[in-house]
Amino acid sequence: IFYPLISAFFQNRLAIFNYWLLIPMLFGLIIYVFLYSVFWFFVNDFVVPLMFLKKKAFFESFGHFIDIAKKQKFELFIYWLLKIALSIAAGIISLLFLIPLLLIVLIVTLLGVGFYFLMQYLGGSVAAVILTAFYAFVIIMLLILFTSVVMSPVPSFFRVYSLEMVRKLDSTKKK
Repeated sequence: IFYPLISAFFQNRLAIFNYWLLIPMLFGLIIYVFLYSVFWFFVNDFVVPLMFLKKKAFFESFGHFIDIAKKQKFELFIYWLLKIALSIAAGIISLLFLIPLLLIVLIVTLLGVGFYFLMQYLGGSVAAVILTAFYAFVIIMLLILFTSVVMSPVPSFFRVYSLEMVRKLDSTKKK
């Protein structure tokens, strides 16, 4: 999409580049991202669970999903709206979790700065940098672990929700 801009940059011709071309480029990018997102929404929320439940390959599951989608457009639309609402709620809950986490990070960072100055005073600047870098690495790894463990119910809920929705849609398709 941005080939003309990239080409002009590498050919040193940005001065003569028509910047009005950025409007259709951005419009094309928005359309591409929208279509890509819709495709992956259907694949991730319906085709992959169908592959798991039916023990079928991708294209078989995709065809099965198309059959379901043709007959139950309203249910898919409601699922999509609920998924948006639940994603917003999960984002708000994540932000509420993030505020205390940022406070903990601030305290740990201040302790790390104090640790750096203490080590610089006691052992010199090289030892202070090495020990503080190790301290930062350990704290960052613990932070990642803690965040992953605490936030793991969110993606798990969405996966189970899509599995249950696929089960429901597939069972009503047979009737």
